[in-house]
Amino acid sequence: TRAVIGNVEDGTYIIPLEAYDVIVVFTFLRRPLCRDIKDGLKPCGVVVFQAYLEEQAKFGKPLNPAHLLKPGELAQVFSDFEILRVNERVDSAVPGGPPCALAGIVARKPA
Repeated sequence: TRAVIGNVEDGTYIIPLEAYDVIVVFTFLRRPLCRDIKDGLKPCGVVVFQAYLEEQAKFGKPLNPAHLLKPGELAQVFSDFEILRVNERVDSAVPGGPPCALAGIVARKPA
């Protein structure tokens, strides 16, 4: 077992095809990378993905629409996967913290 932390944003790391059992993404959204994430999972691999919803702009950063998900977007992007859990909510990221609008999904790639 090994973990890899890579910077996909600046291109110094390219996700290899069918290389990972799990890919985790938190509070980062670059839509073109969703295809790379899907392709980088082995059959039956799992993606855990969380990012901000458009509604987040009411509460603070990020404000750029390119970095905010539309309602239902994660479920649509991973509709060809088995969706194990999907959640969209406005809540505090930490107890007692400021509100934030988050979408998350856990989905398994088909065999």
